[in-house]
Amino acid sequence: MKDLTKGTSFSSLDMVIFNGDMSTAIYNEEQIFTDFMDASVELFASRIPIVFNRGNHETRGPYADFLMNYFPLNEGRVYRTFNVGEVAFLVLDCGEDKPDSDIEYSDIADFDAYRLKQAAWLKEAIKDKSFINAPVKIVILHMPPEVSDWHGTLHLDETLLPLLNEAKVDVVFSGHTHRYSFNPPVPGKIDFPVIVNSNNAYLKCEVVNGKIQVKILGTPGSKTIEHNLN
Repeated sequence: MKDLTKGTSFSSLDMVIFNGDMSTAIYNEEQIFTDFMDASVELFASRIPIVFNRGNHETRGPYADFLMNYFPLNEGRVYRTFNVGEVAFLVLDCGEDKPDSDIEYSDIADFDAYRLKQAAWLKEAIKDKSFINAPVKIVILHMPPEVSDWHGTLHLDETLLPLLNEAKVDVVFSGHTHRYSFNPPVPGKIDFPVIVNSNNAYLKCEVVNGKIQVKILGTPGSKTIEHNLN
């Protein structure tokens, strides 16, 4: 993280968003700090807010149930909405990409039911005036919709994607695949672009007067990718 963000002016940012898989699995409290929080505090987190979202890997491990205690939320849910300036943010929790019967869980988890519960919440959340009236709508979701063909992503496409199309969101920021991709809208399937960030770059987003500018930045000297949306 320190090498990746050399030259970044954190003081100019409103927040830093972690969009999942900051850890391979969660085994204990110490690991949360050694994996990413100690570096975050040294770089920015004593002054700049963190928005934390889970990836599928953070649902794994004996300490995974306690992870969100370190990023407490008023509603007690990982998935939520919030507004900053002209932007409505919608944070969605992907759950696991594997079936609940996989060896990682052996039927002791139920992420399909969890995603159905989240979809019921989302159906109401996108009707809220603070979301509807926001000029810009950005979704934070670890597993990209309409990109992967594994169980969890397909279930997200079935349960959440129709509601996101209905919500008229501007862009979804995702990760998960460990490689960058820009996925434009597909008529009849998905009404918005999905930007997938890699595991060795970070995404910088600026919103000015309703316009979204995105830069994908790697280590110093690497190629910068830019997108101007809507």
